[in-house]
Amino acid sequence: MNKKLFLILLSIFVLSCNADDNMDSTDNIEILISASPWNFERFEVENIIYADGFEIQESDIALVENQRFSGQIIKFNSNGTGTATANQLLEFNWKLESTNKLKLSNGYIYNLTYDVSISDSQLTLSSDSFIFQYQDPESGRLGEITYEGRILFK
Repeated sequence: MNKKLFLILLSIFVLSCNADDNMDSTDNIEILISASPWNFERFEVENIIYADGFEIQESDIALVENQRFSGQIIKFNSNGTGTATANQLLEFNWKLESTNKLKLSNGYIYNLTYDVSISDSQLTLSSDSFIFQYQDPESGRLGEITYEGRILFK
């Protein structure tokens, strides 16, 4: 009886996994590399999660982030390394952890995981925990605003 139950469970597990499960990740890696370099298109701020007591709008953050990312080019190499350039060159390591999770790190400053959407013509990095460093123009008070958004590259 236990042997039959084991075989049934094994069959269900094997049949529920198909070649497409691995192909999506492999396809995304190939597109990520072959379509490189990716050029910054725009930054979209979806929702402010925590404003640290500041009166600020999504459009205010988007304006600053779009200026900050303007001209950025990101390149993914087949050996799991990459570069981001705008005002300076930043080297990083990358790993596609699943078909929709991309991890970027540079070994000492940051270790970020993004929700990722990849097509031949667009790379979208999304997160619900972007941090925006803000200084109130009236009081001079500094703070961090957490928001949900996405970075689009062509």
